[in-house]
Amino acid sequence: MKVTGYLAVVGMIAALAAGALNAAPPQTGYADGTYYYGTQLGMHITNFVLKRGTTTLMSNASGASASPYNTFYGSVTPGNLVPGQQHSVELTIGQSYPVNAVIWIDYDNNGAFNDTNERVAQITTINNGATGTLTFTPPTGVGGLKRMRIRTEYYGYSPATSATVQCYYGEVEDYLVNMGFALGTGSPLPTGAVNSAYNTVITATNGTTPYNWQGNPTYLIAGSLPPGLTAAPQGSPNFGLVISGTPTTTGVYNFTVRVLDSKSPTPDQAQGDYQITVVPPPAALPFNDDFSTFTGWQLGSTWQRSVAVAYTATSPNREEPGTDHTAATTDNFILGDTIGGNYTINMSGTNWAVSPMVNCSTATTVRLSFWRFMGLALDCPNGGGTIQVTNNGTTWTNVWQSTGGTTYKDTAWTSVYYDLTSVAAGAATVQVRFGIGPTGATLHTGWCIDDLKIEQPGPDMVVREGGPTGAIITDNQAVGGARDFGQINASTVSAPLNLYITNNGPANITFGAYTKTGAQPNDFYINTSSFVNPLPVGQSTTITITFYRTTVGISTATFNLPHNATGSGTSPFEVNLKGEAIVPNPDIEVRLGSATGPVIPHNQSPTGTPRDFGNQDINAGPSGSITIFIKNTGTGQLNISTPDTGGNWWNQFVVDSTGLQSGLTAGQSTTFTVAFDPTSVGSKDAYVRLPHTDTGQPSPYYIPVLGNGTTSTVAGMTVSEGTAPGAPFTHNAAAAGLRDFGNQLVAGGATPAITINILSSGGVALNVACPRSVAQRRASSFWTRPGSPLVPWHRVRPPRSRWPLTRHLRVPRQPRSRLPTTTQRRPRRSLSTSRVWV
Repeated sequence: MKVTGYLAVVGMIAALAAGALNAAPPQTGYADGTYYYGTQLGMHITNFVLKRGTTTLMSNASGASASPYNTFYGSVTPGNLVPGQQHSVELTIGQSYPVNAVIWIDYDNNGAFNDTNERVAQITTINNGATGTLTFTPPTGVGGLKRMRIRTEYYGYSPATSATVQCYYGEVEDYLVNMGFALGTGSPLPTGAVNSAYNTVITATNGTTPYNWQGNPTYLIAGSLPPGLTAAPQGSPNFGLVISGTPTTTGVYNFTVRVLDSKSPTPDQAQGDYQITVVPPPAALPFNDDFSTFTGWQLGSTWQRSVAVAYTATSPNREEPGTDHTAATTDNFILGDTIGGNYTINMSGTNWAVSPMVNCSTATTVRLSFWRFMGLALDCPNGGGTIQVTNNGTTWTNVWQSTGGTTYKDTAWTSVYYDLTSVAAGAATVQVRFGIGPTGATLHTGWCIDDLKIEQPGPDMVVREGGPTGAIITDNQAVGGARDFGQINASTVSAPLNLYITNNGPANITFGAYTKTGAQPNDFYINTSSFVNPLPVGQSTTITITFYRTTVGISTATFNLPHNATGSGTSPFEVNLKGEAIVPNPDIEVRLGSATGPVIPHNQSPTGTPRDFGNQDINAGPSGSITIFIKNTGTGQLNISTPDTGGNWWNQFVVDSTGLQSGLTAGQSTTFTVAFDPTSVGSKDAYVRLPHTDTGQPSPYYIPVLGNGTTSTVAGMTVSEGTAPGAPFTHNAAAAGLRDFGNQLVAGGATPAITINILSSGGVALNVACPRSVAQRRASSFWTRPGSPLVPWHRVRPPRSRWPLTRHLRVPRQPRSRLPTTTQRRPRRSLSTSRVWV
C-alpha cells in the first residue's frame, strides 16, 4: 500500500545571513535522536530513496539495525536538491508494526533542527512492510551541503515534534544533501514527437548568477540535438538553457552541456550528459483501442494482437475467453500474451507490450481503463504481472504490480482502471506498457486485454433529470429544471421526476442508503422499486421522486445518495428539490394572433390595431379574419362559453368558434376567429363577448372591434372630431367631447378652434357644401371656417386605401359682446348651443 503525507516548507527567515545559509554542516555536534526501545519489535527503516519527480537522487537499503540512531552521510553520496522544486522521500518499513515519520533539514547548518522551517515533512502512518512517501520543497537562496534527519516512531503515538526528544520505538537515519551549484535538470529529457512543438529547459541552481553556458553557438560541448531543435540561453531570472523547436526525425540523440556561474574569483562549474528520444507523432486524446486494427503497439516475443481463442485447463484451474469483451461486434480481436494457451514458465525477465504514444498535453487528469481476463500463478516472482507508464519513453513508473504468493484467476471479462495523472497530465508523449514475467514453474494463462482507453475522464456517475436524454444534474446544483416541481394543487400528487443515473466509469458503482434533508423532506416521496445497486459498468438505473403537500406553501428538501463513483462530486450526491402547493385559480389571458401576440386588455379600443378592419365593401362578403388567442395562465381550470358579439353593429361581425375548447387546464390555450361582414355603408363598431370563470377579470370579457362599410356605387360620409380622427359621431348626436366647449368668459375672446373631420367612406365621390351654423340657442355665438378649401358642393373623392380621405372644418366659438371698460359688474353666465350643417 502506498500512502502520502507532507508538511509544507515555509520560507526562510529573512534575518539569517547569506554566509550561514551556504556554510557546510558540522560533522559533529548534532544531538542524537533517542529512544526507550528503539528498533525492537522490528520498527526500523529498511530502505530509503530520495527523488525529484521520477529521478532518483539518493538511495540506501539500510535494512534492519540494532541501533536506533544511524548516520549515513559518510557512506551515501549526497543527493543534489533543487530549491523551489518538489522532492519526495520513499521509506520502506519493517514487517512488524506501522510507524509515523518526520523529516528535518538543517538549512542554516547550526548543528540543530529547531528552526521553524527545518521540519519539512511528516506522515502519520506507514503500514508494516509498506512504503510511505513524504514530499517537501526546499526554499530558494540556500546552497551547500545540509544535514537531513529522518525519524520514525510507533504510529500509536503522535509524530515527533523534536529531532532529539526521547521516543519509544523507531529509528533515526541522518544523511547529507547537496544544495550547491549544480544542474537542476536530470536526464533523459522529455521525449519529443515528430511534428509536435517541443520545449524544455535545463536549469542550473545555487550558483552566482548570471550563468554562462558554454559551447556557443550550439551551446553543446559534445553530441547533437534532434533535427529541428536548437539550444539558447535564457536570461533573468531563471538563467537556464532552453531547448525548443519542432522535431523532424525519429531517433535517440545524446549530448553534453556545461555551465559556469559568476562566482569570484573562480567560477563554479556544472556539467551533464543528456538524452532526447524523438518518436512518431502521438495519438490524440482520448485514445481508444479495441484492437480490431493495428494502432502501433510494440509487442514483445510472447505478445499478440489476435482473435480471442477459448481455452480451459486444470491443475490449476485456468481459462481464457473465446470472445472479446465487445461480443456484439464481429472483429473478436484482443491483446494478449500467448492467446489461447499458457504463458512460458520460469521466465527470468519481463516481456512487454508497449502502447503507441498519446498526447496528454491538454489534460489535467488522465486515466487508463480496460477490460481484462487474466491468470497468474502464485509462484510468480514479484507477482509476474506489471503495468507501467512513462512520459519520456525512458523513465517508467509502476501503475500496478501483482503480488507474489497470490493467484489471479478471472472467470469473466473484468473492468479495471488506474490513475495516470501524476505522470501523464500535461505530457505530450505518454505511453503505457503491460508486462508478463518473471514467472515460476506453475502454468497459467497470463493477460487478455480489450477495449483500452487513455482519456481525461468525465464523471463516472452521470445523473440526468427526466430520462437518458434529459439535462445533466451536477452534485448539489441549485434548484432548477424539473427539480423545481412548480405550483401543484394542494393535496395533489405531482407528476414524477425521474433521476436517470448512468455508470460511465470503469467499475461498478455501489450506493448507500439514501436520506432526505432540508426544511420539508417529508413532502417529497422517493420510489426506488426499479433502482439497481450496485450499478454495473455502462448500465443505467432510475429513481422516481414526487411532490405532495396538503397545505398551501413552498417546500424545499435535498435528496442525498451516497456512492463510490469517481469524479462525480462529493458523496453523497445531493439533489436539491422544491415544490409549491397552491389553491387552484384560473387566470385568463387574451392575445391577438398567437401566444406571442400583443395582449388585448378587457374593453381596449380597437383603433390603431388589427381589430380595426378598415374598409370592407358591403357586397364583397366577410373580410379576412383575425385570431383571438386565449390561454389559462393560472393554476385552476378556466371555463369559457361560446363567444358572441354585442353593441350597435353586433350583426356586422362574424365569430367562428369552431374547435374552441370550453375548459382549459393550467397552461392550456384555445382560439377563435373574428371577421367583418358589413351590410351597409359607414363606420361599424361592436365588441366580442367572452364569458369565463376567472374571478379576477370582468365576465364577459369585451374585445372591441371596428370596421367601415363601403360600396362602389354609393357615396358615404363619416364625421369625427379632433386633429387626429377620433371616434365618429352620428347625425344629430348630442354635443360631447370636444364639441362641448365648456365655460368661456364673454369678454375672453374666441375659444381655441376644434376640428371636425369629414371622411369620404363610400365608393364614389362625396359632395359637401360649405358648413354653416343653424340657430338653436345663440347660434350667432358659433362660426365655421373650412380647414381646407371648400366651395359649395365641394367634391371629396372616395378613398383608395384602407383609411378614408378627410377634409377638416374648424369651428371656433365667438364671444357675445364685450362689456365697456368702465363696467365693473361680473359677466353673467349664458349657455349657447348651435348646430353646424354640412
